[in-house]
Amino acid sequence: MLRRVVRSGAVLCLWVLLVEAAAAERAFDLTLDAPAAGDPRTLRVTQGDTVELRLTATRAGVAHLHALRLETNVRPGEPAALRFVARTAGRFRLEWHTDDGRAPAGHHAAPAAVLEVHPR
Repeated sequence: MLRRVVRSGAVLCLWVLLVEAAAAERAFDLTLDAPAAGDPRTLRVTQGDTVELRLTATRAGVAHLHALRLETNVRPGEPAALRFVARTAGRFRLEWHTDDGRAPAGHHAAPAAVLEVHPR
């Protein structure tokens, strides 16, 4: 019995190590107040990946990822970043709101980008 428990524990540890080793670091550069032609940019990652969104803008404002409750202030000429582990699968809107209260076409305008987190 003890041998079986030890073997099961070793297999579980190996599986955890393999999953962690498979996780990637993904970085994306986004300019928030540049008009995008067509659909918003789609950023694709896999659950467990470490994601870094490197953000720039010509006006001060706040960028936030809906449902993930992540946000950061962005100032002109000062790159900002959102860095996190993508733990939840789904589609998440990255929205941009300037400090002057003007979203690019209303509060829930087209997102600056869409983050797709695919299941591992």
